[in-house]
Amino acid sequence: MIHTSLIAYLKTGQLGPFAQLLPRQSLLDTLGPPPFWDGWGGIPYEKSTVWVYDSIQFNFDDDYQIADTHIGFDCKFNNGSVSYSDWENRFLQFNDLAIDAICTPELFVETMKQNAIATTQNVLSGGRVMIDTEAGVQARFGTLSDYDASKALENPVRTNCAYLHRVTTVKLA
Repeated sequence: MIHTSLIAYLKTGQLGPFAQLLPRQSLLDTLGPPPFWDGWGGIPYEKSTVWVYDSIQFNFDDDYQIADTHIGFDCKFNNGSVSYSDWENRFLQFNDLAIDAICTPELFVETMKQNAIATTQNVLSGGRVMIDTEAGVQARFGTLSDYDASKALENPVRTNCAYLHRVTTVKLA
């Protein structure tokens, strides 16, 4: 398992030793074959341009170099509270920042300020918020629905604010 810094990723756009344009072979040499890939079951992983290692996805360009990365954070809204699943990734582990420190746009922006990372925030329809860092990393936030309460009340029950669900690099032009 590789231990890496989420703050460093947000500051530089590089996820541990995996930088944009790194040849896919380097990823294979470090993490081994992906447990899941785009076209899984229909094509071999060697021909796929998307490899997934638990909650982290690597996308490759036409030359099989890393084009961007996506990190998913699983959270639920139930009985009026939001909770994140324990981070369980067998391949990479963040060792410097608890998800609760950046789980809302306000907390995210404050944590970025404390770490000297400039951000730009965009509020979109449907309660979605996108926050870009100067390194080309985007944090994506959205409101959450309480499925059971919504079903029982026959009316949507949602969080009052957006919560973090994905952090991703932006593809190179």
